Amino acid sequence: MSSFIWSIVICCNLTSPQIKRIEVVQELNCSTKMLCFLSMFFVGIWIPGIVTWLELDVINLRGWRKLFQIFNSW
Repeated sequence: MSSFIWSIVICCNLTSPQIKRIEVVQELNCSTKMLCFLSMFFVGIWIPGIVTWLELDVINLRGWRKLFQIFNSW
């Protein structure tokens, strides 16, 4: 979750970079966007994954555990 927060901070700082070289700014821009996407992707996987590990007597979520294990094996 902290990597997601830092990715958002970096994305906000891309609008006013302190680095003046165009090549470096373009490379950092592309890398930061991909890092932000991956962070959102893993947050999206881990939130349902944590819920599936809860032992609830009312709801049977055992089918989700297999899917979460497949995503987690990446």
